[in-house]
Amino acid sequence: MKKILFSMLFLVMLSSSCASGRHRRDVRMTQDRIPAKQSSYRIRGTDEVGTLSPSQKSKLRAWTYSWRWPTNEVKVTSQFGIRSGDHHDGVDLHAPMGTQVRAAGDGKVIYSASKIRGYGRMVVIRHDGKLSTIYAHNSKLLVKAGQSVRRGQLIALSGNTGHSTGPHVHFEVREGITAINPMVLLPDPRVANEANRRMLGDERRREPARSKHSSRAETEMFSQSSTIRYDRSGVTAAARVAENDGFSPKTPRK
Repeated sequence: MKKILFSMLFLVMLSSSCASGRHRRDVRMTQDRIPAKQSSYRIRGTDEVGTLSPSQKSKLRAWTYSWRWPTNEVKVTSQFGIRSGDHHDGVDLHAPMGTQVRAAGDGKVIYSASKIRGYGRMVVIRHDGKLSTIYAHNSKLLVKAGQSVRRGQLIALSGNTGHSTGPHVHFEVREGITAINPMVLLPDPRVANEANRRMLGDERRREPARSKHSSRAETEMFSQSSTIRYDRSGVTAAARVAENDGFSPKTPRK
């Protein structure tokens, strides 16, 4: 893969994985990888087994109760971590074409376009501090850069743009340019689904009905997406957007 050099950025990839029940740490210097400290919790300051300090536990609880998933029905189809020999910096959520995509929390839209390689039509929201969320592969963008959004606000419709083999939502959480596993910051999907069924039942019933045949075809198509290898230059560009409050002309385009 062709490497993209960024004059303002040095990247250190610090990753650990679990092989045969044992933790393995691999440290490498490279220009086309995202700096990451991969651990069980994927939060800065944790040790190898992912132990959280009291202050981190407090922050985690605050995020868990104040944030929501981008889709009303939460079905994770691809987890955070190593996938097909590469690192998947977010989670993929099952979302048939045109599914409503909502802001995970209050914040400001710092990017809403399709100029980042591989991500298709993408929205990036900056939250408090350096925390940002990324929503990729949308069919339609409903917000603009500079716009303030509230938790649960409709920001896009899901799609199949960019490097994708089927409709879904690619969702990332980043602290600066470091990818964090959304599964440890957001409510348990089962709890979220039950809450959404209770609070959003009327809204979901108003959504267009989908045939079983269409849903099955989309699911079969999306199941192939685990073989996709994201262009790391595009991932680096997305991270720079999250870090720098917007799109840079030097960012590689699709």
